[in-house]
Amino acid sequence: MAAPPEVVELWSVLGGVDVAGMWLEDTDSAGQACAARAREAEESGPGVPYEELDGSTDGAVRMVWWDRGWCPLILTADNAIAVDGHPGEAGRIGQVVYCSFEVYSDREAVWESVAEFLGDVLTVISSEALIIDDGYGLLRGDDGRTKTVMMAAVEIGRARRDGRPSRFSTVV
Repeated sequence: MAAPPEVVELWSVLGGVDVAGMWLEDTDSAGQACAARAREAEESGPGVPYEELDGSTDGAVRMVWWDRGWCPLILTADNAIAVDGHPGEAGRIGQVVYCSFEVYSDREAVWESVAEFLGDVLTVISSEALIIDDGYGLLRGDDGRTKTVMMAAVEIGRARRDGRPSRFSTVV
């Protein structure tokens, strides 16, 4: 399954790293980790090892642990943001999904496109409220807690999708 054109273009601009600076091609890369997750998903039978996943109650994202049709933009040990090339019945190709890798975790369409996702990342990293701590970009929310750039972008995307104010009133 080929990556959507906007992902191919973004990967070529990034020169082999994902949006967060992780290598997509190395042995310990985001791309290799995604391929391994896809192999695990294909090799396990239905319901093995994860019988249920929460989230995507609207049917936009297929309820799978990982899908070969998801092209990673950001991938960590805990979560991923990927372009969906194999959406659920209510979804559309090109939507950008957020996946938590905890058992019984969310798979949800947060952004309608790569451009919308990148717009939220740009909003976060260009904010005067951005804090750099030990080399990591963080944003303090209205509740006083800090979030990574990725999780702040997820919150901003969710707020727009859900039609509610963001928890980062100083940003949006």
